[in-house]
Amino acid sequence: MKNGKAPGLDNISTEMLKALGGFGIIKLTEIFNHIYDSGHLPEDLLQSVFITLPKKPRAVECGDFRTIETLSTRTVSQYAYVKIGKADQGNYKNKETSF
Repeated sequence: MKNGKAPGLDNISTEMLKALGGFGIIKLTEIFNHIYDSGHLPEDLLQSVFITLPKKPRAVECGDFRTIETLSTRTVSQYAYVKIGKADQGNYKNKETSF
């Protein structure tokens, strides 16, 4: 995870996650375990931001733009995955999709 990236809706930056330390990792793990065990994803983690980027100068039509989506869950889960030690690499794959 690179520093200097814009935070999502939760305003949690990569630098903040990296500064958590051991205790923070334990707490994040507890939160993820609770989400997994309950099967309920908090509403805040379901929100996303769509950003349109022009593919070419003077873009006007929808086809002239590329859309990206930012999700808080992606950053946080990726950080937890890296810090936990990649215990089960076979079950975690990069599953980005586009429409």
